[in-house]
Amino acid sequence: MSDSLAYIRDMAEIKPESMILVDNELAMKYAEATLEQDPATGSIYEIRDMSIQNIDGTFDVKLANGQKKTLTFHNEQVYVAPLEYRDFFKWRIKRRTPGYILVSAQKQNVVYFVTEVEGKPL
Repeated sequence: MSDSLAYIRDMAEIKPESMILVDNELAMKYAEATLEQDPATGSIYEIRDMSIQNIDGTFDVKLANGQKKTLTFHNEQVYVAPLEYRDFFKWRIKRRTPGYILVSAQKQNVVYFVTEVEGKPL
């Protein structure tokens, strides 16, 4: 058997539900659209960078719209977008960001603007 066939035989199967369907560019568009839903927040903060992380667990969160929700992730890939101030003067007034945005890498249109985790403001 050739080396290339042995390599293919040893590859792990990937389940369709665990495939990344949302790339970084699309995740950024989702995150920016979510941030712009509140013009006051969108004028103070911006998203400069996102990182993809693997999350596993259940968390009680408060979303930007005030809704409390339990988020459950089963070893899922999620983009995390921290909010950054648009300029120094906005930072001097506020001194803390309201939260961050989570975008599922495996499910389209699944976006959360998280402001609290387990009852603690971010």
